[in-house]
Amino acid sequence: MSACANCPKPLGNEASITCDNCNSRLHVVCTGLQNDDRITRNKVRNVKIYCNRCTTIAEQRTALPQLFDNLAEDLVSKLEQKINDKFAAIKEKINNLQSSPSNPELFEEVANEAVERIIRSKNVIIRGLPESVGNVEAKIQNDTVKVSNILKTISTDAIPEKVIRLGKPSASASFH
Repeated sequence: MSACANCPKPLGNEASITCDNCNSRLHVVCTGLQNDDRITRNKVRNVKIYCNRCTTIAEQRTALPQLFDNLAEDLVSKLEQKINDKFAAIKEKINNLQSSPSNPELFEEVANEAVERIIRSKNVIIRGLPESVGNVEAKIQNDTVKVSNILKTISTDAIPEKVIRLGKPSASASFH
């Protein structure tokens, strides 16, 4: 014996009706219909009866468009707020730039930094170049020759203006 789709009681010999969606059987009293309502339903087929589960699903299905509309409105308002915030920040920065007095010292500092970078862009650092033995002048002369040879392999027109060895002298290349 099957149970009512709306309540846990078995259907038994009580009057029952079928859910128009899932074809489950339910007690007539569980639907809230009276016997004369059931007779009317048999005459007019556009009256639909649903069990509690199908009613809940139908309600959820009809609530989805409203839920999507609410989510879309919320998303649009959040995006508008972000855009407005970014726009306000940009306006503030523009106003700050327009209202700040021109500072000649700042421009001079930037120009000097640019010149320094151009000068330093021509520097070459070579690591692992073995130290020669001898006095300081001989070492500088030897380093200049080695650097010139290295630069010739890279570019034929590069001539070192100044050669400086960085770091402490190694123990094997001590002064004699």
